[in-house]
Amino acid sequence: MRIAITCANLVKDTDGVARVVNKTIEKLKEQKIEMIAFSPAPPLKQDQIIPVFKVPSIPIPFYKEYRFAMPSFAKIKKQLDEFKPDIIHIHSQDLLGVMAIMYARQNGIPVVTTYHTDYIFVIRFYKRYFLEKLAWQVIKFNYKNCHLIFCPSKFVVNTLKTRKITNTALLNHGVDTNVFNPQKASKKLREKLQADGKKLVLYAGRIVWEKGLKTLADAYKILEDRKDILFVIAGKGSAKKELQKLMPKARFIGHLDAKTLSEIYASSDIFVFPSLTETFGLAILEAMASGLPVIGADVGCNRELIENNFNGILFSPRSPHKLAKAIVNLATNDELRQNLSQKAAESGKQKPWDEIIKQLLVYYDLLVYHKDQLPIRKPVDSQDLDPW
Repeated sequence: MRIAITCANLVKDTDGVARVVNKTIEKLKEQKIEMIAFSPAPPLKQDQIIPVFKVPSIPIPFYKEYRFAMPSFAKIKKQLDEFKPDIIHIHSQDLLGVMAIMYARQNGIPVVTTYHTDYIFVIRFYKRYFLEKLAWQVIKFNYKNCHLIFCPSKFVVNTLKTRKITNTALLNHGVDTNVFNPQKASKKLREKLQADGKKLVLYAGRIVWEKGLKTLADAYKILEDRKDILFVIAGKGSAKKELQKLMPKARFIGHLDAKTLSEIYASSDIFVFPSLTETFGLAILEAMASGLPVIGADVGCNRELIENNFNGILFSPRSPHKLAKAIVNLATNDELRQNLSQKAAESGKQKPWDEIIKQLLVYYDLLVYHKDQLPIRKPVDSQDLDPW
């Protein structure tokens, strides 16, 4: 089987999507599967394990962390003609994905996509409404013309179903427990953070406002004078400078590679995740696998990973007082925190990457070799829908 992949960003460890797609590529490579990829942000040369073609792009004005692909169809076609893919997998709803679909249609090749990001939520969050129509046209085209939309959570499946998009398949993301596990805890790291006698409250992810960081900053303000709690922020993003001003006593430790990230997870005491826009919540799963109880916003897919008062705590979204109360509850109740920690680690082990890849390969096999057996409905014509 020969697979062509498109993705807006493949730089290693940049964000959850990049980690998911790169881990998928790594696991498929172990199965001796031939692949190529196209991206406006390819991995560094030393991180490339398959050929990755860089496509032209322009910066997104209100979203400087990412770029919008502006590929040449002639060049894409030439490279795909030479590779002769059996299937194309799109990981971002952009013009690169549109061109991959056009090629697939012209050549009778099955094409699938993964729902990673709610782009319309991001556009509306930043009030760039003028982009909404174009974004929805691209998304409609992709969803209408893909054989399957892989959804990482039941929440996404149900969301698309209510929007009359039914060509979906549930396919969770996984976690590498060789990387993320409680044994990665580091006393030296805690000492470096001057955490003696304090409970480390960690946020790890992109530092952008749509991740609910205003709620986190407001909760910090409520707890700022406590001597037993230390906030640690790992990651980078456009909101970092302003967040540092709002959380002056917090430790901002920058963007981390997977190894260091696993150490800070396992060395912390509590993980906070106030985001409202997740389609899966990979950071939640990584934290849990590291034995870290999670306090997450009570929304969407978070409920599928966090069982309240079993392996974590759910708090009312956009409620800094509820978040602060949950943090204090875990920080001051050692027995509760340890019980949640144990259950979190057990929960993290239940989604190994190898099982996820097996499921993915079943779908690939059906699409490529047994199309008549594939139990899915024909993609709907969503031309007049605006589900967002």
